[in-house]
This record gives sequence, C-alpha cells and structure tokens, in this order.
Amino acid sequence: FDSARRSYEAEILKDPREPHIYNNFGLFYREMGEPELALPLFKQALALYPNGDDDLFDNLGSAYLELGDNDSAIIWLLKAVDLNSELVDVYAGLAIAYSNKGDRRNAAIYVEEYKKRAAAMGFKGIESNAPPPGSPARYVTYFNERLLPEWKKAGLP
Repeated sequence: FDSARRSYEAEILKDPREPHIYNNFGLFYREMGEPELALPLFKQALALYPNGDDDLFDNLGSAYLELGDNDSAIIWLLKAVDLNSELVDVYAGLAIAYSNKGDRRNAAIYVEEYKKRAAAMGFKGIESNAPPPGSPARYVTYFNERLLPEWKKAGLP
C-alpha cells in the first residue's frame, strides 16, 4: 500500500493538472478506509475538471456517505444519475443515503434501480462489494460495522 501511495504521489508531481490522477488517488484512500483523505483529492480533481463525470461524482458521493454526510452524498450521487451513470454503486449509495435520512420512498426507488442494474451486470448484491482478502483493516471494519448494516437497512440485496 505504501508503494501504491508513493506511486500516486509521484504521478501528481509529474502531471499536477491531470484530474484523473487525483480521482484515482482519492479512490485509493477510499479503498484504504480513509475517506477523509480521499475527499480533498476528489475536490482537486473537480477543480481541474469542473464538468466532472459519473465516476468522479460517484467517488465524491461515496466519500461523503462514508463520512456520514448523507445530504452531500445525495447531491453528488444525483449528479452521476443525471449523467445516466451505469455505475451500480451510485444507486446503492442513494438507497443508503435516503434510508439513513428516513426517506423510505426515495430509498425504495434506488433499491429497485440498483436491483435492476445489478441483475443485468451479474452482481449478486453486497457480496459483490465485500472486501477481498488482504484488504486494509480500516476498510474491513467500515464494511462490517457501517456499510453492511446500512446496506441491509436500506433493503438492498
């Protein structure tokens, strides 16, 4: 993981105006279970690429969701939906964020959208998101203690 981090840092030094490097580095930190370190990188990617794309909006929304900011998560994830995103995690994130806010109607809409898209892609639900062996402990803890219960509470498969 240290080697990957150093590689991203070197890429930024080499090409500091490339938004995809910041987005990928932010995703690295999300996968490490450190969304608080990911968020500034996603914001830098957005500053360099103001129109953004569904991948960046998904990452921003997911980082906010991981930090417990459901309102900001919804804002960014809806931007991905507006781009007709094919990323199934966008719809799961919206289902969770709305469920966390107690908005069962909107949560149900995105649960159904997730189910439809996940089935078409062969995803089985939360098992498709389970951390692989060797995942960082902080992410595994987040997955088991927050994501999994919120996923189930939202009604996702």
